Amino acid sequence: NTMIFKLFALIVAAVTGLLGLLGLHQPVPKPLPTPSMPTSTPTSTASSDSTGVPAPSTSVTAVPEPLRPVAMDMPAGTHPATKADMSKFLSHNWTSTANKYAVIYMGKSQPFDGTEEIKKEFNGNVPEGLRMLTYDPTCNAVQTAVWFDGNTMRTTAWGMQTLRGCQIDVEKQSEEFQTFMKQSDIYFNAAGDRAYLKRTDGKVSEWIIATN
Repeated sequence: NTMIFKLFALIVAAVTGLLGLLGLHQPVPKPLPTPSMPTSTPTSTASSDSTGVPAPSTSVTAVPEPLRPVAMDMPAGTHPATKADMSKFLSHNWTSTANKYAVIYMGKSQPFDGTEEIKKEFNGNVPEGLRMLTYDPTCNAVQTAVWFDGNTMRTTAWGMQTLRGCQIDVEKQSEEFQTFMKQSDIYFNAAGDRAYLKRTDGKVSEWIIATN
C-alpha cells in the first residue's frame, strides 16, 4: 500500500508540473486599448460676444431731407423786370431754386389760339399777348392762360394736365408754388440770371434758367 501511495503521489506531482509548464507558455491577454475621446475645436459664431446673441445691425436708415420752403424775402439788389428782362423771361424755361422739379415752361408757351372756353373766361375781351402756358409745380402739371401787364404776370383758366398721387409735403409745396402763378410781379437780380416772382404779400419765389 505504501508503494501504491508513493506511486500515486508521483503521478499527481508529474501532472501538476506539466500543467504548470503549459501555463507558462499560454499567451497573456493584452488589455484592450482605451478608445480616445475625439477632440474638437470650437467653431467661431457670427456673434462678436460669448453669449451667442447675434450682434446688432449697424445699418442706418436714411432720413429724407425736408423740402425747402418756396417763399422767401426779396434779396437785396433786385429790380422790377425791364423790357429786356421780360424778353428773357418769356423766351426761357425756369426752374425753382427751392425744388429743381418745379418748372415754368415759359419758353414753350404758345400764343392763344382763340379757344371759345378761354374767351368765356374774359367775357370775350381776351387780353393782348395772351399765351397758353404749362408749368409743373412738382406734383401735377398745370395748363393755364397767362398774360402780362408790364412786369406783372396774371393767369386764369387753370386745368390739371396730370392726376398723379403725391406725398403730403410735396403736395403742400406744389400748392405754394401755384400761389405765385396766380398773380406776381417779375423782378430780376443785377446779373440778370435770376428771376423773382413777387406775390401780393411781398414774398418771392426764386427761379433760374432751366437747363433742360
